[in-house]
Amino acid sequence: VVTIPIPAGTTFVLCTASKPADDGTTIVVPCNVVTGVATVAFGKLRAHRTATVNLRLQMPAVTQITQVLIDASAASSDAIWAAKHG
Repeated sequence: VVTIPIPAGTTFVLCTASKPADDGTTIVVPCNVVTGVATVAFGKLRAHRTATVNLRLQMPAVTQITQVLIDASAASSDAIWAAKHG
């Protein structure tokens, strides 16, 4: 599961996510945004594969350079199982 809090002062525009399928195609994964947090549950993902989350935000209007921090976190389960059976 990947979670990305929407930074204060920004406006959510779009969230898309995908992961590779075993046959080489791409699987689109739902991205949910609830109470200011984008969440993607990728399900099973084979070792050494890359999942992608694209988050589009509208930045606030400013008159000087302004930093907006985005913090993403990911959690996994069955990682040992995947390493043994991957």
